[in-house]
Amino acid sequence: MDDLRRDLESLENPKTKKTLLEEKRILSLEKDGETYKLSYKREGLDLPEKKELEEAFYGVFKNHGIHEDHLLIMSHASPASSPQKEVEKAKLSVGHSRPPKEKRSVDGVKKLLAVASGKGGVGKSTVSVNLALSLMKKGKRVGLLDGDIYGPSLPTMLGKKGERPRGEGKTILPLMFRDMPFVSFGPFVKEREPVIWRGPMLGGVLNQFLFDVRWGQLDILLVDLPPGTGDMQLSLVQSAKIDGVIVVTTPGEVALVDSIKGLKMFEQLQVPILGLVENMSYFVCQECGHKHNLFGLDGGKKTASELAIPFLGPIPLEGKLRDSGDRGHPYMAEENLKGTAVWKSYMAIADNVDKIVFGRQGFFKKIFSPC
Repeated sequence: MDDLRRDLESLENPKTKKTLLEEKRILSLEKDGETYKLSYKREGLDLPEKKELEEAFYGVFKNHGIHEDHLLIMSHASPASSPQKEVEKAKLSVGHSRPPKEKRSVDGVKKLLAVASGKGGVGKSTVSVNLALSLMKKGKRVGLLDGDIYGPSLPTMLGKKGERPRGEGKTILPLMFRDMPFVSFGPFVKEREPVIWRGPMLGGVLNQFLFDVRWGQLDILLVDLPPGTGDMQLSLVQSAKIDGVIVVTTPGEVALVDSIKGLKMFEQLQVPILGLVENMSYFVCQECGHKHNLFGLDGGKKTASELAIPFLGPIPLEGKLRDSGDRGHPYMAEENLKGTAVWKSYMAIADNVDKIVFGRQGFFKKIFSPC
């Protein structure tokens, strides 16, 4: 760390040509797990000069073998004499959002994928979290956006309950679970405080989470949508260029009917359907060892076949899935569970998603042919 700090301090202020050591601009350099955190003073620098200096920072870290995904660079208007002044909390612009004139891409994100469900209670958020971690195990750089404003669950599932993202002007610095950046509405409201907002206000928050968060360089940004076919789904489709949607269902008839409605909505909005995941497919009794199809047999697989969309795979029921999420240690982050039926299912689904999104261009399928 001493060599790293020395190299950073030897950089020159692009405006004065003095070294950062001479100007005492480096406030702190810390390592938190695999993340390096650098704080510096930005007084006297205009925006182009600030960008030039930060590019120089990235170059130094790169020379030390540190990838930019593991960096958090924060600028401050003045030296932090008190901790309260050092940390700028991220702020949300609570207001009505108008649909943009054209869809935008998210800076630094190669593929924007949505995880959706026709109804609640099918385990969509659990699938989103563990699928994201499974894709990371395949070498993908993945971020996670909690789009469920009314029922944000990711802070609990990722062990970040009560933590609020930092802000830098209008930019939101995401929270991190290991190497995965994520944002959620949960930290911005009190735990038991209801969110009583109309659709346009929800769209405004979603746009901030998409376009005002410093996501870094990602292969995939997963958006965990709320259940149903409402305002958040429409806001996402209107605002951003979506590369595909993954629909989560259970084998039961009611869930499948609602899932088909969700699929039809995305098809009508011309969003590619990546495929169907069947959660809670079966349960293996630990006492007798028998496999029980509690919610029906192969409903998701049959529906995918009927609609001519990919069946991404089944996920069995297991008590540790719920327990791991409640404890803030997601199932696929627990290396001691490697090799279980659930683990293998998630890795197989991640492999299918990887092949569809990156392996075979033009493979995206729509459910129904255009009229």
